Amino acid sequence: NHPQCVRIEQRHGDTVTKNQTNEVMKSMNKPVRTIAAVACASMMVLSATAQNLVLNGGFEDPDIADWAGYAPGDTGLTSWTIDATPGDGVQLLEGAWATGGAVSSQFVMMMGGVTYADGGSISQTIATTPSTAYLISVDVFTRNQPASGVLTFDGTELAFSTSSYTSPETLSWVEVATGSSTVISIRSDALVSGQELLSIDNVSVVIPEPSTLALLGLGSALLLTRRRLR
Repeated sequence: NHPQCVRIEQRHGDTVTKNQTNEVMKSMNKPVRTIAAVACASMMVLSATAQNLVLNGGFEDPDIADWAGYAPGDTGLTSWTIDATPGDGVQLLEGAWATGGAVSSQFVMMMGGVTYADGGSISQTIATTPSTAYLISVDVFTRNQPASGVLTFDGTELAFSTSSYTSPETLSWVEVATGSSTVISIRSDALVSGQELLSIDNVSVVIPEPSTLALLGLGSALLLTRRRLR
């Protein structure tokens, strides 16, 4: 099952949380509420229908029994590089390790391949078209305390955090590629990574439909409306 559409990370603004969006939507008339609901649903459909440029974004390869640890430089996590910095490496875990049944499939915990000190990082180079906008999405959750991380796309760092414990949050950004190949990486940005246990799943990069870009713009409009209501 796809996790609930709960947040859109605005490139140059605040994060719109589910509760904040609900607060705004309650103040709107029914047609506008309907449009906002369709915006969320359309993003979920897009992730299922558009071609994902990220290979093994759901971390189902290799198919493991229980869990596996990968140190920096290991090549066992198909299509992904385990980066040298930060140096904890990562763990690939079965869904049974997700607290409260957060996911049913395999996922990556962003530390623990070697130790639990500074967090870990994974990266992949994908084929892109210069000056083209891409919709980047990742499901995030924590297995313990609120956790933070950084997704980097074409050199642009996109910081995020999550306190979701029993169900993933889908975070999304729109970024423009500058070259024919682009590096996407995700790292734990934890101060005490052994307590935070940042976990990720379903990494995707797709070319969004024009209508999807318009719906993402609606997220910005919702944020602006919330600010005006304060």
